[in-house]
Amino acid sequence: WLRGPLEPMLHELLGPEASRRRGWFRPEMVARLIEEHSKGRANHAHRLWCLMNLELSLRGLERRVQERDRLADACLAG
Repeated sequence: WLRGPLEPMLHELLGPEASRRRGWFRPEMVARLIEEHSKGRANHAHRLWCLMNLELSLRGLERRVQERDRLADACLAG
């Protein structure tokens, strides 16, 4: 599934730019996991799936914090 329909999402969530922006994991190691998995040299599906879900969860949390801050600013302004 990560070599098929979810592969674009895998690259969007864990690609080099996203890995550098998050700064939690070494981008070259994440890229190695993706490459080995995509080429069928290793099965890193479980690791990659966990990293994808972590990234999705963190993005959701960031959106909620931004919305909370926006609402707090609006309340204070008026």
